[in-house]
Amino acid sequence: MMLVTTIYTIESGFYGVIVTDIFQSICIWVAVVFVIVMTAIKTSGADIAAVASAVTGNQQWVTTIPKWKTSMPAGYENYSLLWLVGGFYLLKTIIQGMGNEQRSAFSVHCPLSAVFCFLYSLICAAGL
Repeated sequence: MMLVTTIYTIESGFYGVIVTDIFQSICIWVAVVFVIVMTAIKTSGADIAAVASAVTGNQQWVTTIPKWKTSMPAGYENYSLLWLVGGFYLLKTIIQGMGNEQRSAFSVHCPLSAVFCFLYSLICAAGL
């Protein structure tokens, strides 16, 4: 199969690679739509909040406004502040994403970004 792929790529060149990528993208989008439709069919009429509450025993899983600290099922207490870790990671990613090839105030080399990376590492290491 690798031989066929190699020969096809060599013979078709860049145009063939683009056509192959477009074909793969179409396959992926068809699969995404299929999964969405199947999920909608399988869960239609189901009360997701009731299922989440029954499985976890926690009424806070489907609230609109996140809580500072939520009660977790037995064995998952260390993840009660998971939003904090996710928030630091999101903020770190946004700051790093503001950078470009030139060194700017918000690039990866920014001291503020280093502080967020350090805080994120501490939270992860502490198991919070």
